[in-house]
Amino acid sequence: MANRSKKAVISARIDPYLKAGLELAATSQKEKIVALLEYGIRGVLGTILVEDPFGEGSEKQTSFALFFNNVWSEDEVIYKMRLGYLGEKFAEKVDADMAALVVKDEYFKGDFDLFGDLNGNAKEMGLVPPTVLINIDLVRAEWDTIFGYVLFVHRNRGLLSNYHDFKKMVENSRSQ
Repeated sequence: MANRSKKAVISARIDPYLKAGLELAATSQKEKIVALLEYGIRGVLGTILVEDPFGEGSEKQTSFALFFNNVWSEDEVIYKMRLGYLGEKFAEKVDADMAALVVKDEYFKGDFDLFGDLNGNAKEMGLVPPTVLINIDLVRAEWDTIFGYVLFVHRNRGLLSNYHDFKKMVENSRSQ
């Protein structure tokens, strides 16, 4: 897994008019273009509304920036598990299926609270995170196998439905 604490590089094609405007704004504000882009992205994320999965009542909405702040983790497994647990509204199907497997299988039960206090925001904002207790070290150790199993199931519907049988099959193929 990639180190998620470093800066990420993105490449985007934008209208020449916007590029010239961005360069002029950076010059006039004595800022770097990157700083203005980050500021702009943060602003846009604050204007998008999403259903708040942690708020009281199902219709409560929150800004995407606040929601994201509640679920973000530099640990990719924790981040993907959080989004996956919340379902396909927030996660790719593979991530949702991986989280469903981990949460439903007693094998992965543990004492790590996946959502905890929502990165310190639960009490302060009156949010109610679900209690999802897993063995995060075991999940990390088997993350690639869990991913492989979910992909296998997606490609071979009905052929094999048990994670533990899949694990044995992979272990047997490695030992031969």
